[in-house]
Amino acid sequence: MRLDRIETQETVLIDIADCPERPELDDTHMSAITVDISKEGLKMGSNIEIPVGSFLGMRVSIRGRLFRLEGEVRWHLREDGAWFSGVHLRDSSPDLAEWREMFQVDVEWRAPLRVQAV
Repeated sequence: MRLDRIETQETVLIDIADCPERPELDDTHMSAITVDISKEGLKMGSNIEIPVGSFLGMRVSIRGRLFRLEGEVRWHLREDGAWFSGVHLRDSSPDLAEWREMFQVDVEWRAPLRVQAV
């Protein structure tokens, strides 16, 4: 697992907005399950192939917060009878700023601990 990713299984509601490789999938509504998520994208599994280059509208709830996201499928592969896709989030995503906030770590710098001899 990459350190910049969080493994989580959440339902993703997907609208295939544009699928240049398979136009018959345009306006298809489906669901998928996340495998892992990151600041810039997500990996998800589904029962149908979503071709590379497809543009998706997505809704996913993480920690009780609903995120509306848009992304492009960058890769896909079939494994154990399921299709897995890597989706890169687009800057035009309505909730991208809030999504990215989940991945920020607040580090509070403190002075070194001083140990006193007893």
